[in-house]
Amino acid sequence: MNFTLLKEKFKFENNYDASSRNELLVYAKKLYLQNEMNICEYRELMKVLDSEGQSAG
Repeated sequence: MNFTLLKEKFKFENNYDASSRNELLVYAKKLYLQNEMNICEYRELMKVLDSEGQSAG
């Protein structure tokens, strides 16, 4: 799962776009805990979300 797919899946399930990086972090963790993504995908998304947060701040 990549970052774009994570955002699309979030929007589909919640019927709105994520308003913050934190919402996507929580959502990614939920998917990981429900075994909807593996550890490699989860770690890669955490890197992307972390770098997005650093560039925004």
